[in-house]
Amino acid sequence: MQKKKTAGFTLIELMVVVAIIAILAVLGVTSFSSAMKRARNATVQSDVNTMAKALETCFDPLKGTYSVASGTTYTAAKSALEASGCLKANSIGNTDDKFNLNVKGTTGTTIQTFVLCGTLEAVGVNASGVGNSVDKNGTACGSATNCIYFCIQNMQ
Repeated sequence: MQKKKTAGFTLIELMVVVAIIAILAVLGVTSFSSAMKRARNATVQSDVNTMAKALETCFDPLKGTYSVASGTTYTAAKSALEASGCLKANSIGNTDDKFNLNVKGTTGTTIQTFVLCGTLEAVGVNASGVGNSVDKNGTACGSATNCIYFCIQNMQ
């Protein structure tokens, strides 16, 4: 009588375990990537809110203007607000590539209105595959682009 060895795993069992681990790894990486995009979007939204509040803080009700010159960039407006004490230094992001400041007023003068926008990353999009928004110029997002912006307009 020959005794059968039962210790160890078969090749099929090992392949099933490896497949399960691979599926779990893919799900984990996807969830992590989505969470990182949401975190970056939250940072952009927070920076836009902070900048808009700083602009509102420096509003001059007697003149009806903000303390930022017309035609200025986001970075220049941020520097001007920090210099005037309306915005704490280094409290928000430092790049023009994620932000856009559209201001209205006579060039070289202080502005009367503003629209501040931050570019968000696509986390959730509609069924056609594009974001439910318009770009920073007011143009509707087309099928070739996936633009999503978070914008705040002046409150005065």
